[in-house]
Amino acid sequence: MTIIHEIDLRGFHGTVRNQGDRPTCMAFALSDLNGQRHQQSAQLSPEYLYREAAGLMPGWKPGDGLEVDAALRAVSTPGQALEVAVPYVAVEPTLPLATNPQCTPLFARDYGRHLPVMGTIESALTSDRSIGLVLRLTVEFFTVTANVPQVPFSPHAIFGLSHAVIAVGMGYDSVSNERHVLIRNSWGESWGDSGHAWLPASYIRTHALCAFGD
Repeated sequence: MTIIHEIDLRGFHGTVRNQGDRPTCMAFALSDLNGQRHQQSAQLSPEYLYREAAGLMPGWKPGDGLEVDAALRAVSTPGQALEVAVPYVAVEPTLPLATNPQCTPLFARDYGRHLPVMGTIESALTSDRSIGLVLRLTVEFFTVTANVPQVPFSPHAIFGLSHAVIAVGMGYDSVSNERHVLIRNSWGESWGDSGHAWLPASYIRTHALCAFGD
């Protein structure tokens, strides 16, 4: 299967990062999105955003990850520090949550939550704006390699497992003509094509839970 590239926004983002064993995918996806919107070549801090958003979730405990709405509220107010100011750490924060340090500058922006339909994704990408996606994961999502950087469609999602990424490109299958979306993951450069892979539109229609962006 060959994907014909139509839009590729990978150049707007730096090197793909690795969230490790922590449930911080939403913080990484929103950091990449926010960095593009603020035209920042320096990385923004997922750690800062994660702690701010966790503090907005009543009953949050280490390992819970983030709700989409809490993350969007946190990036709106107070925003995000630079990665160099609040570096990412390998382990979850403990309770009670420590207050983030006072940082300047902070990069704040209002982002909305949207239906994850192809029209919304295409509209953003054709305007040179990456857009976030929350997806149910299938077994096939874990098998992506550099040689085959595509997630084949399966109707069978893993129960209770969702994951945030950003869409950074668009194309179509040269044989089937099915639309595909290029996603940027936060599992390091060893996943897919330097951290990126193609999702068929059928996967998004079946397994996307929401989109986020402006």
